[in-house]
Amino acid sequence: MGWTTEVDVGKGAGSLISLLGEVAENEETTMTGGRAVISALTGRLGTTYRDLLIDRAEDHTVQVASGSALVLAPHPDDETLACGVTIARKAAAGTPVTVVIATDGTASHPRSRLGPTERAAMRRDEARAAVSVLGLDPTDAEQLIFLDHPDGHLADRVDPLAERIDELVTELRPDEIYAPSSIDWNDDHRAMSRVVRRLVAQKGLAAKIYEYPVWFYEPWAWVDHDSTKVARLGQLLTRPVRAMRTLRPRIVKSGEYAIVKEQAVAEYRSQLTNLTGEDDWAVFPPRFLERQLAPEELFFEPIRSSDGTNPVEVDR
Repeated sequence: MGWTTEVDVGKGAGSLISLLGEVAENEETTMTGGRAVISALTGRLGTTYRDLLIDRAEDHTVQVASGSALVLAPHPDDETLACGVTIARKAAAGTPVTVVIATDGTASHPRSRLGPTERAAMRRDEARAAVSVLGLDPTDAEQLIFLDHPDGHLADRVDPLAERIDELVTELRPDEIYAPSSIDWNDDHRAMSRVVRRLVAQKGLAAKIYEYPVWFYEPWAWVDHDSTKVARLGQLLTRPVRAMRTLRPRIVKSGEYAIVKEQAVAEYRSQLTNLTGEDDWAVFPPRFLERQLAPEELFFEPIRSSDGTNPVEVDR
């Protein structure tokens, strides 16, 4: 991620480090079938980590409604889960918002009896319904755009994706751009983050960049999966602490828009309920939804380089 200025982590750092140690010590348990243990530990870890970030975040609630925005979502639902309150506040103020959904979202249930065409249509309908609840017009091509790249393959589509986003930035000239965190445990999220950072570096975009966490709180987001077990344990023990010292968190409070966001998220029925009764139909875990429906939305603002252009990259 791209931040350099260190800050005081605060009095909660001890609990964070303690939980990281517990997760690291129990990785062997995970490998031998004790997934309930590791699930409980990682859930506590994610919640603690988010709480620490919230404690030192700058509150952008008042000013958020005034800036036009381009919201970049790798999948249908990311825009609502991460930015639903932010979008609703802007829409209520009459501020222009464009949501771009990069993939067709079909990989959420790849082995379903529903075919890819049916799954893509379902995810598109859900997105239209969700942004409508948030206050956008899903029939307006300047408010909701589907790029329909194959879900799970954005890393192979970086060049055309960057070209299209560059066109939209030039056309719309948004005050703010919202994109996933490069730490998120999802290849499409990381690819979208790379695209935005590349455009900032190449084009010197004037828009403020805000990166949002979705799968950021999973321990697997912090390790290199091709590393040895010993290396992964070291990464898990050090990277979150190092990032905590350099992340620049910003929050937007949900307030009266909490119910709006909840109703918008509820439109993504395929992610919340087993629509077909299939045994392997995946839904969002409860703790994941609790974080995404928290009383505030969390974003990270990258520090730019000394010339004011490039986001500064540092190791996780």
